[in-house]
Amino acid sequence: MSITQSGKLFQKYAEETLEARKAVLTAIAETERVPRGEIIVGANEGTCLHILPEVFAEFKRQYPDVAVNIKRADYGKILESVIDNSVDFGVVSLPVTDNRLKIVLIHRDELVIIAPPGHPLAENKSARVADVANFPLVMPKVGHTRDALEDDSLTRGRRFAQDFRTSHPNATVQSADPLLDSLRVRKSPAEIALIRKAVAITIQGERAAIRRVRPGTNEGEVQALTDYTFRSAGASGPSFRAIIGSGPNSTSYHYRANDRVMQAGEVVVMDMGALYQGYAGDLTRTVPVSGRFSPDQAAIYRIVRAAQAAAERLAKPGASVAAGDSAARKVEARELARLGLIESPDATFDPPWADSTTCVRVPAPVKCHQAFLYQAHGLGHGIGLEVHDAGGYSYSTTGRFQQGEPFTIEPGIYISTALLDMLADTPKNRAFIARVRPAVERYNHIGIRIEDNYLITADGVEWLSRMPRELGEIEAAMKAGAAPRATH
Repeated sequence: MSITQSGKLFQKYAEETLEARKAVLTAIAETERVPRGEIIVGANEGTCLHILPEVFAEFKRQYPDVAVNIKRADYGKILESVIDNSVDFGVVSLPVTDNRLKIVLIHRDELVIIAPPGHPLAENKSARVADVANFPLVMPKVGHTRDALEDDSLTRGRRFAQDFRTSHPNATVQSADPLLDSLRVRKSPAEIALIRKAVAITIQGERAAIRRVRPGTNEGEVQALTDYTFRSAGASGPSFRAIIGSGPNSTSYHYRANDRVMQAGEVVVMDMGALYQGYAGDLTRTVPVSGRFSPDQAAIYRIVRAAQAAAERLAKPGASVAAGDSAARKVEARELARLGLIESPDATFDPPWADSTTCVRVPAPVKCHQAFLYQAHGLGHGIGLEVHDAGGYSYSTTGRFQQGEPFTIEPGIYISTALLDMLADTPKNRAFIARVRPAVERYNHIGIRIEDNYLITADGVEWLSRMPRELGEIEAAMKAGAAPRATH
């Protein structure tokens, strides 16, 4: 089921329980905050669009002198606002797919719940923790993005769940994350249309950036130009802060400063995305600052493009996401060994992200292979309501591609002597470093990433982000945009 279909289910359910929602709002209006003549509500985008207008129209009829100020934000920001008391309450819409309670609002010590019709709590205007302790609950994820959730081991939602289990040991608390993620992998036709538009606008931004690049350009100029292009084309803005990394910054995956002046003879990685009506594009091109790739830069670029093509060939409905990742990494390992950047395609080392017992296994995990040092990130991810949405190589819920699944393929190779310098002083690492350091010094500060957006179709895969990406195409695009700038 797509998020749009589940959204319709939720909207239908919201209409059925509208009277209960009105009662909740009426109760809120009678709190001590109402005398100031304003109610501040934090709500996510889906709630703003589909639920609050009708509810607050009724509220305004009953309380015409009370101003309603809706602050739109994502789930994490809403909870922060509730905790610090900068909003009176927060509302977040969630899919309703079964008969369990959904916690959609946390206001200090109270829970306001959505209970399915016929549930014992369905008639309650609000409920405290003790009231719901005997019923199974579904806790949605709490955080800005799935990446932030992985980095944060103790979000407010997790802390709430821990405290709830402690105080009510017989209660059943189940994570709603797998259900919500499974609904978000496949997109409806309406969602796909919005993603196509987001990608099309992203392409405009990437093309504008390519035309802007030349020696003496500050990375920040390119970022500003892409943001301007996105807004001018109808997007609400960027789907994330663009990564414009030149020279040594090209080897930093998520470089954010964007404040270095580009120099002749370097490459620049330009990773960006437009946000259109809540849906994200995510596209990367790496281009030569001087307009033509050097032989060494071209050698690395060809490896990355070949790795991307290897994954593309395997992408189709039912195909294993792991197979595509493995195919891309095999290409990289073979070619990195040919250039002398690793000892052999299957050679291992002692990486900083694994303990000494991990890499002695047979076969060794991918993260222990020397080739992994030059691309220690996933091959791609889903795109949609989040830049890193459910689906794709990193966030697949089934391990296989599904028809209607939009995703990215974004291999990269990032070469820097700093990679060798950070390795632990072990016999295996010393031998590895001694063997490859000359090659690493030769290719130092060359970072190449190529990222495109795709859609799994009934017949295979569609390349959504069609724009120059082959070596010759990139250089031709650079040449076409090399007209002198106007001076003032």
